[in-house]
Amino acid sequence: GGCVPAMLFKGSSKSSEASHVNMEPLSRDATLYTRETNKMPPKRTKWWQVTLYIINDTIGAWLILYSSIILGMYGWILGIVLLLALWPLNLYAAHLLWRCRNVFPGAISIGDLVYYVTKSPIAMYATFFFVNATILLTLASQIDSAASNIYWFFSEEPGSYSDKCLAAFLGGVCVVLLPLTQLRYLHSLTLMNVVNITAMLVFVLISVYMVVTGGRHEDANTRLGPNTGAILASVDFDDEQAAPLLGIDILVTAYYYQLIILEIIAEMKHTKEFPKANYWSTPAVLFVAVVSACTQYYFQGEEEELKNASVQQVLTSIFDYEERGRTALAYVAVICFSIHMIGCCVIRAVVITRSCHLLINPAVANKESWRSRLEWAGISLVVLLLAWTLTLFIRFLSLMSLLNGVLVVLTSIVLPIVLYILCCKKRKTLKSIPVLEWGVMGLIVLLSVASIVIYIVRLSMNGSSRTDETSSTMDQVRTVLDCTGFKITA
Repeated sequence: GGCVPAMLFKGSSKSSEASHVNMEPLSRDATLYTRETNKMPPKRTKWWQVTLYIINDTIGAWLILYSSIILGMYGWILGIVLLLALWPLNLYAAHLLWRCRNVFPGAISIGDLVYYVTKSPIAMYATFFFVNATILLTLASQIDSAASNIYWFFSEEPGSYSDKCLAAFLGGVCVVLLPLTQLRYLHSLTLMNVVNITAMLVFVLISVYMVVTGGRHEDANTRLGPNTGAILASVDFDDEQAAPLLGIDILVTAYYYQLIILEIIAEMKHTKEFPKANYWSTPAVLFVAVVSACTQYYFQGEEEELKNASVQQVLTSIFDYEERGRTALAYVAVICFSIHMIGCCVIRAVVITRSCHLLINPAVANKESWRSRLEWAGISLVVLLLAWTLTLFIRFLSLMSLLNGVLVVLTSIVLPIVLYILCCKKRKTLKSIPVLEWGVMGLIVLLSVASIVIYIVRLSMNGSSRTDETSSTMDQVRTVLDCTGFKITA
């Protein structure tokens, strides 16, 4: 499609993968040259393994637990349309990155792609910073979700949201992640992906069963059309308890996976099969999104969906703690969900560790040596420590979620479109882009810019009252770190 030469769709050998060094001359910067000549990982991954990566990375806590908020805000008709329509947006953005990668086979990350297009090391390093910051924030959120799952049924009182001693559970998840992130190549994570996806499906099926058998709430209300009150509240900058921004940011944050896609493509045996791998993830992703959202929305009602703001609140509403107590099915479901969330964390931790390793010491990044392994272990430890630190604040500072929303829209939706256009301009093939596709890209960019403007306005509004919130946040962080008198109840 578009600006991709036909010859680049043919099978590629290891030599052709390195040919970009001659095709796209590098700067005289020795560090960049060393990185360029040593960065390519082994190419062992098949298309169906890539499909597993996409499914495992996309279906996390946000999609399973919070997709029902979309129905709570927009009703049955428009809500389901949004659930179905925003996923192809992410598929399309990932497909654009694949097209660009066919022009520049050496692009194993978005930072590489930015350098090939702009020839600017500053632009490349800035892209690495923002992309890795986005991945790190998402990793922190996933670690928080995994720890909250475990905390949910080990805390002393059902329905308690005090988060006392939660830091220990967050640390426990990081301890589990550390040895798993030593699997340095995504190809090595295939079995883990199979286990994680199976665990995720078990959780979804059990949660649906529990919600259905629990019966419909007496006060459960649903509607065909939009809930205008909830939509207006979501853009009320003075309302600190407002719903997420138009609700759309939930799906944008839940569906995105584009930031790791070039790393995955770099390990593929046949990169021309990526579109097939990309599209075959659709049935699983949309099944989970639609089934989870519809079940929770119908049986619990819009008011319940809009007020459930934390993982623990959603789990309590699904498993009906007060009526049923801690059932065996609840234990099985939450254990499965915790396994799945840890698997999601591993993929992002491996990607960000590899990115940092290639920036710090690219000469040994892909070598099988003790030095390489020790450097990888050290970098992964630092990554997990940073993520653990962020988890202490990410649940309390609304600034974190707003910042993550801005970064996701910029790096995973707007940036792929801009890079594709620049790539076509560089190849002098802009005229080959269909008019309809220009219209689609323009509409996506306009909507993205509008969302970013609203995000920035909310960030600035929140910044004016930062003093009081910071004081409150530090009190909450002290509670998370305080394990005095905490009892584990099983």
